[in-house]
Amino acid sequence: MRKIFLTLLTSTLLLSVTCTLTKTASAASVNIITEYDTNGCYWETIIKDVPSETGIMPVATDKTTTKTKTSSYKSANGTVLWSVSVTATFSYNGTNSKCLDCSDNAVSYNSAWTIKSSSSSKNSNCATAVATATYKSGTSSKDYTRLVTISCDKNGKVS
Repeated sequence: MRKIFLTLLTSTLLLSVTCTLTKTASAASVNIITEYDTNGCYWETIIKDVPSETGIMPVATDKTTTKTKTSSYKSANGTVLWSVSVTATFSYNGTNSKCLDCSDNAVSYNSAWTIKSSSSSKNSNCATAVATATYKSGTSSKDYTRLVTISCDKNGKVS
Protein backbone atom coordinates (compact mmCIF):
# COMPACT_ATOMS: atom_id res chain seq x y z
CA MET A 1 0.00 0.00 0.00
CA ARG A 2 2.82 2.37 0.89
CA LYS A 3 4.55 1.55 -2.41
CA ILE A 4 1.38 2.45 -4.38
CA PHE A 5 1.03 5.68 -2.40
CA LEU A 6 4.66 6.66 -3.11
CA THR A 7 4.25 5.83 -6.79
CA LEU A 8 1.13 8.02 -7.03
CA LEU A 9 2.82 10.83 -5.11
CA THR A 10 5.90 10.70 -7.33
CA SER A 11 3.78 10.68 -10.51
CA THR A 12 1.76 13.65 -9.28
CA LEU A 13 4.90 15.62 -8.44
CA LEU A 14 6.46 14.87 -11.83
CA LEU A 15 3.28 15.91 -13.61
CA SER A 16 3.10 19.18 -11.68
CA VAL A 17 6.73 19.95 -12.54
CA THR A 18 6.36 19.26 -16.27
CA CYS A 19 3.01 21.03 -16.84
CA THR A 20 1.61 24.38 -15.89
CA LEU A 21 -1.87 25.79 -16.15
CA THR A 22 -1.74 28.98 -18.17
CA LYS A 23 -4.23 31.74 -18.69
CA THR A 24 -3.17 34.94 -20.30
CA ALA A 25 -5.39 37.95 -19.83
CA SER A 26 -3.70 40.14 -22.36
CA ALA A 27 -4.10 43.87 -22.34
CA ALA A 28 -5.18 45.22 -25.70
CA SER A 29 -2.13 46.56 -27.46
CA VAL A 30 -2.81 48.07 -30.86
CA ASN A 31 -0.54 49.53 -33.55
CA ILE A 32 -2.16 51.48 -36.41
CA ILE A 33 -0.53 52.34 -39.76
CA THR A 34 -2.36 54.50 -42.34
CA GLU A 35 -1.49 54.63 -46.08
CA TYR A 36 -3.40 57.05 -48.33
CA ASP A 37 -4.46 56.20 -51.87
CA THR A 38 -4.58 58.67 -54.77
CA ASN A 39 -8.38 58.40 -55.04
CA GLY A 40 -9.07 59.63 -51.50
CA CYS A 41 -9.46 56.15 -50.02
CA TYR A 42 -6.88 54.74 -47.64
CA TRP A 43 -5.56 51.56 -46.02
CA GLU A 44 -5.60 51.29 -42.24
CA THR A 45 -3.49 48.43 -40.87
CA ILE A 46 -3.81 47.29 -37.25
CA ILE A 47 -1.91 44.67 -35.24
CA LYS A 48 -3.65 43.37 -32.13
CA ASP A 49 -3.29 40.60 -29.59
CA VAL A 50 -5.31 37.42 -29.79
CA PRO A 51 -6.19 36.30 -26.24
CA SER A 52 -4.80 32.94 -25.13
CA GLU A 53 -7.14 30.19 -24.07
CA THR A 54 -6.80 28.40 -20.75
CA GLY A 55 -5.11 25.05 -21.04
CA ILE A 56 -2.38 22.79 -19.78
CA MET A 57 0.84 23.44 -21.62
CA PRO A 58 4.23 21.79 -21.23
CA VAL A 59 6.84 23.96 -19.57
CA ALA A 60 9.36 25.02 -22.19
CA THR A 61 11.96 27.69 -22.76
CA ASP A 62 10.06 28.90 -25.84
CA LYS A 63 7.24 31.38 -25.36
CA THR A 64 4.35 31.78 -27.78
CA THR A 65 2.27 34.71 -28.93
CA THR A 66 -0.65 34.97 -31.32
CA LYS A 67 -1.41 38.21 -33.15
CA THR A 68 -3.73 39.38 -35.90
CA LYS A 69 -2.75 42.00 -38.44
CA THR A 70 -5.69 43.48 -40.36
CA SER A 71 -5.51 45.86 -43.29
CA SER A 72 -8.80 47.59 -44.10
CA TYR A 73 -9.54 49.56 -47.24
CA LYS A 74 -11.61 52.61 -46.28
CA SER A 75 -13.45 55.29 -48.22
CA ALA A 76 -12.50 58.92 -47.81
CA ASN A 77 -15.20 59.29 -45.10
CA GLY A 78 -13.80 56.34 -43.10
CA THR A 79 -16.27 53.61 -44.10
CA VAL A 80 -14.61 50.17 -44.31
CA LEU A 81 -15.04 48.76 -47.82
CA TRP A 82 -13.12 45.49 -47.43
CA SER A 83 -10.33 44.04 -45.34
CA VAL A 84 -7.80 41.23 -45.20
CA SER A 85 -6.31 39.74 -42.02
CA VAL A 86 -3.53 37.35 -41.16
CA THR A 87 -3.48 35.64 -37.77
CA ALA A 88 -0.24 33.95 -36.76
CA THR A 89 1.12 32.07 -33.78
CA PHE A 90 4.84 32.49 -33.15
CA SER A 91 7.33 30.88 -30.78
CA TYR A 92 10.41 32.76 -29.58
CA ASN A 93 13.15 32.26 -27.00
CA GLY A 94 15.58 35.18 -27.14
CA THR A 95 17.79 33.41 -29.68
CA ASN A 96 15.39 32.80 -32.57
CA SER A 97 11.73 32.79 -33.52
CA LYS A 98 9.46 30.90 -35.89
CA CYS A 99 5.91 30.98 -37.17
CA LEU A 100 4.02 27.90 -36.00
CA ASP A 101 0.68 28.48 -37.69
CA CYS A 102 -1.22 31.08 -39.69
CA SER A 103 -4.61 31.74 -41.23
CA ASP A 104 -6.20 34.40 -43.42
CA ASN A 105 -9.57 36.11 -43.53
CA ALA A 106 -10.94 38.53 -46.13
CA VAL A 107 -14.27 40.30 -45.74
CA SER A 108 -16.29 42.68 -47.92
CA TYR A 109 -18.37 45.28 -46.07
CA ASN A 110 -19.88 46.98 -49.13
CA SER A 111 -22.12 45.52 -51.85
CA ALA A 112 -19.93 47.02 -54.61
CA TRP A 113 -17.00 44.91 -53.38
CA THR A 114 -16.63 41.12 -53.53
CA ILE A 115 -13.75 38.96 -52.32
CA LYS A 116 -12.26 37.12 -55.28
CA SER A 117 -9.57 35.13 -53.45
CA SER A 118 -7.68 34.89 -50.17
CA SER A 119 -4.77 32.75 -48.99
CA SER A 120 -2.03 32.61 -46.38
CA SER A 121 1.44 31.14 -46.03
CA LYS A 122 4.24 31.00 -43.46
CA ASN A 123 7.98 31.04 -43.82
CA SER A 124 10.50 31.10 -40.97
CA ASN A 125 9.31 33.86 -38.59
CA CYS A 126 6.80 35.48 -40.99
CA ALA A 127 3.23 34.88 -42.08
CA THR A 128 1.54 36.45 -45.09
CA ALA A 129 -2.05 36.77 -46.25
CA VAL A 130 -2.92 37.94 -49.74
CA ALA A 131 -6.42 38.76 -50.90
CA THR A 132 -7.99 40.14 -54.03
CA ALA A 133 -11.27 42.05 -54.00
CA THR A 134 -13.25 43.11 -57.04
CA TYR A 135 -14.93 46.52 -57.19
CA LYS A 136 -17.93 46.69 -59.54
CA SER A 137 -19.34 49.97 -60.78
CA GLY A 138 -22.03 49.63 -63.44
CA THR A 139 -20.67 47.35 -66.13
CA SER A 140 -16.99 47.80 -65.30
CA SER A 141 -14.96 46.09 -62.59
CA LYS A 142 -11.45 46.37 -61.19
CA ASP A 143 -9.44 44.01 -58.98
CA TYR A 144 -7.52 45.25 -55.95
CA THR A 145 -4.92 43.00 -54.28
CA ARG A 146 -3.56 43.49 -50.77
CA LEU A 147 -0.69 41.63 -49.13
CA VAL A 148 -0.39 41.67 -45.32
CA THR A 149 2.76 40.33 -43.65
CA ILE A 150 3.34 39.83 -39.93
CA SER A 151 6.62 38.80 -38.33
CA CYS A 152 8.05 38.11 -34.88
CA ASP A 153 11.60 38.75 -33.73
CA LYS A 154 13.61 36.57 -31.33
CA ASN A 155 12.31 38.57 -28.34
CA GLY A 156 8.62 38.33 -29.24
CA LYS A 157 8.22 41.79 -30.82
CA VAL A 158 5.61 41.47 -33.53
CA SER A 159 5.45 43.85 -36.48
